[in-house]
Amino acid sequence: MVCGGRHCPVRRFVLPLAQPHSAGRTACGKGAVRHGVQPEPRLAQEDNTETGAWITVPGTNIDAPVQQASDNDYYLRRDTAGNADVHGCVFADYACDLNSTSLSRNLVLYGHTFEDGYEGGFKALHNYEQDSFAEEHPYIYLSLPDAALTYRVVSAGVCSAADDRDCIEPNPDDAAFAQILAKAAARNTLDNGETLNLTDHILTLSTCTGESDTRYLVVAKLVDAVKK
Repeated sequence: MVCGGRHCPVRRFVLPLAQPHSAGRTACGKGAVRHGVQPEPRLAQEDNTETGAWITVPGTNIDAPVQQASDNDYYLRRDTAGNADVHGCVFADYACDLNSTSLSRNLVLYGHTFEDGYEGGFKALHNYEQDSFAEEHPYIYLSLPDAALTYRVVSAGVCSAADDRDCIEPNPDDAAFAQILAKAAARNTLDNGETLNLTDHILTLSTCTGESDTRYLVVAKLVDAVKK
């Protein structure tokens, strides 16, 4: 499900970017929108020019640079510096646009889950299997070179690696996006009352389940975007 030679139709949606906040923190519903304290991808780019973003999931150890190559195979077994590593690293789908002015409608990030004692990657996403965790940690933060984005978790659940490949399509048209949103609602195990609609931008985090034919997806919707 991570790999595949698809060719994505290019469709972009312009974000209404707010100006930088004067304070380092603003509120956005329950929790904090942490503008001003997110790591800067530009600094990580000094180590690897293919760093396109930085993701932070509060309550977990997911606080890492996001790499992006010209395909979805390169970082499967490479670390953030591009060195061979069976555990891989967090990376964006090759078709994703990480520019805030033309951000992909469905921003798709991948990370592994291992049972060999390795606690990196996206293993901690499985915390969202518990409603209590999702309630206490409803926000995911993504720092781009030009903007700080805040997403609120809407859905978490298991999908088919074969039948639900459309759920990791970064740039769907309206019909395909409606199907993505419907599937997110259908597999959702969280009792959070959150909904999605066609005007939303979403973040899809994909990781392993221990079964080769399924994946665990956490879907969140963009609730705040601030220009840097």
